[in-house]
Formats: sequence, structure tokens, C-alpha cells
Amino acid sequence: MYRAANSASEEKVERIKRKLGNENRLKQSGMSIMNDRRVFRGSNYSRVAAQKGGIMIDPAQVQMEREVQRRKLKRANQARGVSGEEDRRGTPEPVANRRHMDIQTDEYYEKLTEIVREHDAETQTPFAYERPPSPLFIPAKSGSDAGTQILDGELFDFDREVIPVLEVVVGRTIERALMEVLEEEELKAIQKRQAEFAALRHAELLEAQRMEGVEKRRSDERERRKAQEQMRLRVEGVVRRKVLSRQLAKQLVAELEADAFKRLQELGKFDNPHLIEVETKVFPQLLGLVAEEVALRDACASATAKLIERACTNRMKKLAESRDKSFARKAVVESIMAAAEKESKVISDIEQLETARMSEERERMKSWEAYEDPPTPPSEPVEESNGEAAAAADGSSAEAPDEAG
Repeated sequence: MYRAANSASEEKVERIKRKLGNENRLKQSGMSIMNDRRVFRGSNYSRVAAQKGGIMIDPAQVQMEREVQRRKLKRANQARGVSGEEDRRGTPEPVANRRHMDIQTDEYYEKLTEIVREHDAETQTPFAYERPPSPLFIPAKSGSDAGTQILDGELFDFDREVIPVLEVVVGRTIERALMEVLEEEELKAIQKRQAEFAALRHAELLEAQRMEGVEKRRSDERERRKAQEQMRLRVEGVVRRKVLSRQLAKQLVAELEADAFKRLQELGKFDNPHLIEVETKVFPQLLGLVAEEVALRDACASATAKLIERACTNRMKKLAESRDKSFARKAVVESIMAAAEKESKVISDIEQLETARMSEERERMKSWEAYEDPPTPPSEPVEESNGEAAAAADGSSAEAPDEAG
């Protein structure tokens, strides 16, 4: 019991210290404005969710801080060895749109007389207005006016200055009069054109009415002719049906007579002894002879077909053998021709190379025959060594064509 009371008091002291530490962290100076929670970041036109002491309270941030405090308290209780039964049950989470509020939980009641007034405040950033133009500076007049001086030419001569004004007024008046005259003439032309158009339209209407009357008479005549044609077709149909019915009646009567005689003959009412004899004696013998003749012809045809097939088979075999032999001969001839062409090409290449070599040797021989030794300078007795060196040089240069040859 005593241990539980001590743990509860210790928890209360730690909670008070933690609260004071949070307030001190909020009040500390030198904090960046980006991390200061007192700076409002958001729309200037939206309502503030909740404020406490002029500081913006974020519900998500408060919830996260409470979760951190709860975890720290749980770890501290586990470090002190407080069991689950001795651990006090925590306060449940607030419902939606509500928040917990700190109240007195001391042993003795303490009356709070100071009431902190809370109110919502809004702020809005004003728009920047453009600076109005600066007024024109007019210096103040110094001194007093004693008189006015008028020089020659400052005042105008009415008789001379009024001439341009009169010219403009008279010109505008004349121009306006001309415009009115032209407008009247234009109105007369428009009225004349309207009268001509009305007469033309009246004539066109009369022509259209006449053409409509003609078209109406044509349509009436067309409808009347259609009715007459329909009546004629109807009468012709009636006449055609009557004629067909009479013809059918005649045909039926004629067929009835023939059918009656045929039926009586089938029933054996009209017996023909010659016909009976032919059907019973002549036809069977004739059919037997015809069957023998047909069988003989079939046998002959089958034998002939077999002979023809055998001859065709032998002929095809011979043709195939001769074709294979001709193809083999053709392949041999083609290979011989290809070898001959290749050999002739090699021979022509060799001849070309030989011709080129001979022409090159001929050119070299001509160049060697055309070569002349340079003249030898006279030697001096004093410079004998130099003369020998020059002779050696001449000899080497003279021997060069021999080596090249």
C-alpha cells in the first residue's frame, strides 16, 4: 500500500517536471523560425483549429507527444520493477472533437481564483498597393505683382486672325452642303433602284405564279393519267384472270379425257395381244442379247485400256531414262565449258602481265640508252686529294645507271 502511494507520488512529480521542461523548451530563445511552433504556417483565410496561450496546437503533434510520454512512463515503470497489477490504469483517449484538460488531483483542494481568458484571433496579410505618382513640384511665387507688360505681337489682330477660322467654318459649311446634296441624290437613286427592284420583283412573282399554275395543271394531269392507268391495269387484270381461268378449264377437261383412257388402259380394260406378245417374248430375248454384247464390249475395253496403260508406262520409263542421260551430258558439257573459260581467262591474264613486263623493260632500256655521263672538271695539282674525291664521286654516279640496268 505504502509502496503504491510512493509510486503514484513519484509519477506525479515526474509528470510535473516533464510539463515544466516542455514549457521551458517552448519559451527558449534563439530557436529557428522554421521549428518554432508559435509561428503559424498555413492559409490566412482558414480558421485556427485551437490555440493555447497564443500558441498553435496541432492535434496530431499533441497525440504524438502523448504517445511518447506514455512509452517513457511505461519504460520507467518497468525499470523500477512495478508489476502489472500495481500499475495504475491510464486515462482513456479523448473522443472525437474533444481533448483532455488538466485538473487538480492533490490531496487537499486548492481554489484557483485567477481565470485565464481565452479567445480566438485571426490575422491576414494585406496586399501591397502600388505607390501613387508624385505630384508635380510647383515652386511658391516670391514677390508681388505690380503690373502686366504686353509686348508687340502678344495680342492678336482680330481681322487678321479670324480669316483662318472663317475659312474653316465656310469650308465645313460648303462641305456639309455638298454632302447633303450628294445624300439627297443618293436617296433618290436608292428610291429609283427600289422602284425598279419592286417592279422586277412583281414581274418575277407574276411569272412564278404562272409557272406554279402550269406546274399545278401538269400535276393534276399526271394524277388523272395515273388514275386512268390504274383503272386500265385493274380491268386488264380482271380480263387476264378470266382468260386464264377459261384456258385452265379447257386444259383440265382435255387432260381428264386422256387420263381416263390411260387409267382404263392400266386397269386392263383395253388389252392389245400384239403388245402383250412383244413384252413377254421379244423384249426378254432382246435384253439378253444386248447384255452379252455389252459384256463383250466391256471386256474388250478393259483389255485395250490395260495395253495402252502398259505401253504408256514403258514409254514414260524410256523418256525418263533419256532425260536423265541428256541432263548428265549437259552437266558434263557445262563443267568442261566452265573449265575452258577459266583457263582462257588465266591465259589472257598471263599474256597481259607478260605484255606489261615487256613494255616496262623496253622503257627502262630506252632510258638507259638515253643517259649521258656528266663532263669531268679539270684536275689541279695542288688539290689532288680533292680531285680524287670528285673522281670517285663521278665514278659512283656514273656506275649508278649500270647497277640500275
